[in-house]
Amino acid sequence: MVDLVDSRDRRTGNAIGIWTLIVTALVPLALISAKPLWWDPVHDWVSQPPVTAPVAPIVPETPQTAADLPPPDQTMQVPGSEDPQVQPALPAGAVLLGAPDLNAYCAQWDGRKAVLRYQNAWGLRCAFVQGVAGNRKGDQYLSVTEACRLTFPGRDTLDHYTDYHDPASWGCYA
Repeated sequence: MVDLVDSRDRRTGNAIGIWTLIVTALVPLALISAKPLWWDPVHDWVSQPPVTAPVAPIVPETPQTAADLPPPDQTMQVPGSEDPQVQPALPAGAVLLGAPDLNAYCAQWDGRKAVLRYQNAWGLRCAFVQGVAGNRKGDQYLSVTEACRLTFPGRDTLDHYTDYHDPASWGCYA
């Protein structure tokens, strides 16, 4: 059989065939990725979003002197020193879901925080100024019922404290 193609042409033909395969495989890949083939994600400063500092909630500073304190609020109720025994008993089979997120509840009012004004379960308020005993102007009543609903959305919750003299004994039950 006579060889019509010179052996040099055959080697060139194979080389052209390999380059054709490489180019036809890489061109669609480059078009799909929309990044150059030499793109390095570690050093790609252009496509990374700018770094910004997190936005902190605006909370007024704690007063430094007694003159800076908001005045006492005589219109707010002062809880008694003894348990008034008005809290209903939990229904049989009630399950503790967890503690209410009182700070999340208070944050609804311009970034206030849950503070303890009186040393009992009913002594919690939503306020800007912490570490001060007694009701102050600007304080908001804290509804543990609503805090439980906020903490466990979509659940029928009951708020209940286990010790009147321990403000941390509040729990949310279902």
